[in-house]
Amino acid sequence: MKNRAKHIEITAIIMCLLAMGILSLIGCKTYKPTDYMSWGDRDVEIGAYDSAIRCYNWILDEFPSSPEAQIAREKIAAAKEKMAEMDLGKKESIATNVYAAAQREALEDDFGFTTEWDDNNIKVITKYLSKSKKGVRIPANMQIAKIEQQAFHRNENIIIVIIPDSVKSIGFQAFEGCTSLASITIPDSVTHIGVMAFYNCASLTSITIPKNITRIEKGVFAGCTSLTGITIPNSVTSIEAEAFAGCTSLTSITIPNSVTSIGAEAFAGCTSLTSITIPNSITRIREGTFARSGLTGITIPNSVTSIEELAFSYSGLKSITIPSSVTIIEEKTFRDCYNLTSITIPSSVTSIGNRAFENCVILGSVTIGSGVTSIGSGAFSGCTYLENVTFQSKIASNKLGGVVIYHDRKKDEFNKYDSPFPGDLREKYCANDGVPGTYIRIAGNERWRKQ
Repeated sequence: MKNRAKHIEITAIIMCLLAMGILSLIGCKTYKPTDYMSWGDRDVEIGAYDSAIRCYNWILDEFPSSPEAQIAREKIAAAKEKMAEMDLGKKESIATNVYAAAQREALEDDFGFTTEWDDNNIKVITKYLSKSKKGVRIPANMQIAKIEQQAFHRNENIIIVIIPDSVKSIGFQAFEGCTSLASITIPDSVTHIGVMAFYNCASLTSITIPKNITRIEKGVFAGCTSLTGITIPNSVTSIEAEAFAGCTSLTSITIPNSVTSIGAEAFAGCTSLTSITIPNSITRIREGTFARSGLTGITIPNSVTSIEELAFSYSGLKSITIPSSVTIIEEKTFRDCYNLTSITIPSSVTSIGNRAFENCVILGSVTIGSGVTSIGSGAFSGCTYLENVTFQSKIASNKLGGVVIYHDRKKDEFNKYDSPFPGDLREKYCANDGVPGTYIRIAGNERWRKQ
């Protein structure tokens, strides 16, 4: 019996020494992520680490309480960490080498696209045919003036595109769905970029819009989920609907004073966009412009006169300053702004739309300016923690809500709104003949009283 135990102990020690020997042999080498070497060699070494881990795991299974078991645990953790580093290095090196290969391919003479003369005697690229090239260079001496619509449409291989000064126009969906496109050079000669030209280019991290562009078209950069920054030149006067919708990595953007119009849902779904400066040239914040964005605070300039439906809905707003130039807050404008804690409606506002602040669950206080003459149904419904509402003027009872029936698509049910406020606030306000003042919610229930 003693001989068998001794034999097991010796076996454990041998396995431990074997594993340590394997690691000592392979642990002497280190690699940089950019090393261009045989991945077969590195895979052999990863396999050796794996073999050492197997030896240590055998010790843990057979002798979990032995001194060698503690050594085994430490060595397994170290080996796994080393394997992870080598695997990451392999991935980074592959990415670096792929990008370098794309740069080389862009300089080759095999351009991979077809051209023709259009009806205006302009030479255009009609279709990109290559299924393998990752780099594309349009030669200047070919005098290409236009990249036709859908020319590179949904090519998932190209990584780099170099466009020469001869090009004046990029067509509708020209690069739409080029999910690997990481770098593109657009010269200042380009005066038009078509609708959805770069839609869903998920690998594009930055882009400079040419200085002669006057209009950023609908959906042109929508779905560019890796786009972190963009430069808009002073030549731009209009940002169209959904232009940057779903750019989930976009953290900041500067809109120049030359811009006079921002379209519906232009920045919707920009979940990393926490702040933005709206220029004084903007007069309307259109439907859903910043819906589902990461905005935590915003100052609206005095030039803005209306804030339209769903403009800031589902955003991260914690605070907002509404200027005295605004006259209308439309339906569902601030719906589901879960972080909004207080709001002051200026006296310039005459109307607050249905469900305007619905489900702003931590909204604690509201001041309603003296110019407000109507508040829509459900305007503050679902404001669970609303405790303080100040009316600065009398509002007629027939202008406080009204029956509104709507279909909740998520729950597939119909809901009815009548009062603008939670609890019995409407009743208490009307019972006091709409006398201006502050109304306080009685703690723990839905009842309100005048202060």
